[in-house]
Amino acid sequence: MTLNLWRHLPFLGAGTILATAPADVIAAMESKTLQVELAQACGLDVLPTHRVRSDDWESLSILPFPLVLRPDRASVDPSFKAEFVQDSGQLARFLGARGTDAPTVVAQPFVGGPNVVVHGARTRAGEMLALQGYIGRLKNDGVTVMLEPWPLTEQLARACREFAQRACLVGVFHFDLLLDPGTDQVWFLEVNARLGGTTAKVYASGYDEPRALLWAFGLSKAPGVAEHGGVPVVNRLAAARCAIRAIGGKGTPVDFPFPSRSAVFWQALRASLTFRDEVLRPLRPLGTLVFLSQYLR
Repeated sequence: MTLNLWRHLPFLGAGTILATAPADVIAAMESKTLQVELAQACGLDVLPTHRVRSDDWESLSILPFPLVLRPDRASVDPSFKAEFVQDSGQLARFLGARGTDAPTVVAQPFVGGPNVVVHGARTRAGEMLALQGYIGRLKNDGVTVMLEPWPLTEQLARACREFAQRACLVGVFHFDLLLDPGTDQVWFLEVNARLGGTTAKVYASGYDEPRALLWAFGLSKAPGVAEHGGVPVVNRLAAARCAIRAIGGKGTPVDFPFPSRSAVFWQALRASLTFRDEVLRPLRPLGTLVFLSQYLR
């Protein structure tokens, strides 16, 4: 979508500003393989990464199972977000169902843990806002359901800033990382050079990412940074779905926590009772009703 906007920029009228990273940066960042190489060069920890094609059967048996598969380029291959595979047989079945002409997927060893996201913004001149870190201790199908402020180490913040500078990111961006609960090591997953799935949560937490986007393009003053990173946020409807799935035994390894049903239930309940909702606000009934109306259609 964004690349199409850049292609049509000459037809959008004089003075039109696209508040996104340049087209060449967006195209480059679509490749997870390129991101992994750049992340390693910037000092971020990266899991062993393999590119797998549907017709590359010889390499399947030597991969470090269990694995998590992700599309190398999500815009080209939006059919799945993350897929857990236990062994070479399961991997072969997954690849076989995709067909021999399917795009390459990226395979990495499975690590069960909470997601960490790092949000930031950068101008064309290289000026950056302070990075904001959050941890998601509840995930459903690989999607973050709740976020809590999470302090960044200087080493991790420095590596993220270095990545943003080397990749020439412009506008807002966020890093998707993975915390290994056994070792406290933070693994790099990917960078999204745009507003994304956690934007509503960090906005509700106190980080005004839409304003940060305008700041990056000289259209607004820099947003204030919330003290201590803001407040915890949850999507209560998604948390309820997590609890229901857990009770029914329908969780998957890419969920967190897993496989404990009680841990999922109590984490969802804790967040629903004590966290701010990313959308639903009793003091803003009109917005809440408009949001809920989509489920009636």
